[in-house]
Amino acid sequence: MKIRTLQVLLRQRGGRLSFSQELTEAEKQAARWIPNRLTRGPLARGLPRIRLSQDNQDWYETPEAQALDFYLLMNFIDGNRSILKIRDTLSAVNQEVSLLAVDHYIRDLAKAELVELRATK
Repeated sequence: MKIRTLQVLLRQRGGRLSFSQELTEAEKQAARWIPNRLTRGPLARGLPRIRLSQDNQDWYETPEAQALDFYLLMNFIDGNRSILKIRDTLSAVNQEVSLLAVDHYIRDLAKAELVELRATK
């Protein structure tokens, strides 16, 4: 069945089917930032955590942080994908992950000087 047919049927029953999704403010911000790796290969065990202050290290004990696949996430940082695109790709390949968690981890990588963040226009 075609999308247009589904849209008509849903509209007749008081519903709606739309594939044009408006981005949230957090998603718009994440779409503006593109991380670029400053290292090659996989990260050493404990990075970026060991380069952060104790307050920042505590985040890695949260369920939100532990749900991330850090290895896979690092592989999606290629200097072309935005933080939003990295989250979307990671969610598609693995499981749904929080944009806030991906953003937090990438910003920790930047604090630890393992990636640099570049803003797009």
